[in-house]
Amino acid sequence: MSKMNYFPLPPEVAQIPLDDYTGVIAFSGGVESTATMAWAVARGEKVVAFNFALSLPEPPYGPIEVWLATQRINARLIAEKMGVPMMEIDLQMTNLGTIRNEAPTYKYSFQRWYISFFMGLLTIYNPHLKDLYYGLNSTDSSAIHADLRAALEQMIILMAGENKMRTPLMHMTKAEQWALIPDNVKPLVLTCSNNGCGGCFKCDERIEAGIPIE
Repeated sequence: MSKMNYFPLPPEVAQIPLDDYTGVIAFSGGVESTATMAWAVARGEKVVAFNFALSLPEPPYGPIEVWLATQRINARLIAEKMGVPMMEIDLQMTNLGTIRNEAPTYKYSFQRWYISFFMGLLTIYNPHLKDLYYGLNSTDSSAIHADLRAALEQMIILMAGENKMRTPLMHMTKAEQWALIPDNVKPLVLTCSNNGCGGCFKCDERIEAGIPIE
């Protein structure tokens, strides 16, 4: 019996033999996702990472476009240093700088819906995947607000038939998670979209946690 084609997987996914892995990490290259990767590697977990890479091909480029490109490169380098294969899902957006010049506000609901949808999609094509890792710290909105986390879990259940979302470091602070990251990887972990401005909420989070700003 042929498998139903729910939705085509991107070519980047098809290039990685997912049958060889039991877990997937939603990977941005930020503190939480990098700490989750370090945790999984230390435990000997057989994981693969995916990154929502934004393709912004049209100049002129503003600070956000430069940051997205740098973060994309750094995410690849982090995964390479940790020995974790990474697939990139290219969203191919228009330039953000043509829409707005300010840094993004602290609202990631749309991104988290994309993440949970894609994780569920992976389990449709690869039912043997048992762990869908997502990086959170103890002060993140998904950690504090049970209703938001439940909504994401329901998306996974709807698509996978069961909840496979794992947030193993959710009880830890950002500083505690930073300590899990290997020293040779830490310089690659980016968060600020304006070259370490020192004034945005991402810089505030790092300063509060005692983490150096890029």
